[in-house]
Amino acid sequence: NLKEKKRFSDASANDDNHCMTINNLMCYVKIIGAEGVSKYADWFLSNNPQYDVYIGINPKDGTVSFRTQRNDVNVAAMFAKPLGGGGHPKAAGANIKGEFEDIYKKYITDSFNKMEELLSM
Repeated sequence: NLKEKKRFSDASANDDNHCMTINNLMCYVKIIGAEGVSKYADWFLSNNPQYDVYIGINPKDGTVSFRTQRNDVNVAAMFAKPLGGGGHPKAAGANIKGEFEDIYKKYITDSFNKMEELLSM
């Protein structure tokens, strides 16, 4: 519906989100709340075909969710299982509560290093 579409669109425009390449796939990473990712991820990937994978990280409970709409990408095998999680080829998740702070710090550091590298070219 229009109200939900506007909420998704506003969230995409206003959030502090990041993109990164993992396993040669363009990934969109978003810090999420308890509401989960399913509807938003599906909407986002449909409207942003340049992204292959949507990653939602909930720092409060330490969960990470992975979504894709591509038939040739298996997020359960490529993303969730290496983190001790599981799921389906197009929707999977893992719990990273214990490692969240280290992973997040590394992700932020890696992202800013990459940005600095790109801007200095």
